[in-house]
Amino acid sequence: MEAIAASSEADAVRAGVRVLLVAPPAAGGLANHVISLMRDLRAADHDVGVACEPEGRIAEAALALELPTFGIICSALGGHLPTAVRAARLIQCVRQFRPRIVHTHSFGGWCARRFCS
Repeated sequence: MEAIAASSEADAVRAGVRVLLVAPPAAGGLANHVISLMRDLRAADHDVGVACEPEGRIAEAALALELPTFGIICSALGGHLPTAVRAARLIQCVRQFRPRIVHTHSFGGWCARRFCS
């Protein structure tokens, strides 16, 4: 939220914007950051969805906040799924949730940006 508030485009981001947070499996600082963003964006009346691994702190927090949650496999270490399959699932999440903003966290932003446009 501080980045939005401090940006020169703050007026362009008004309440009610649909935001999809895409997060890898995380603990510690990254998980805390994503969870804080979920809470702050929701408190600012944004429509927040979360695409993350189905288990872990981020998924638990999203469910506790009753946010739309989309299970995806983000981690390159997370398995046997080819990158194209993981990207296809992200595309499916974007089409279903229809966000105005897709905010990624260590998810290969270039990849997410390309597939979400």
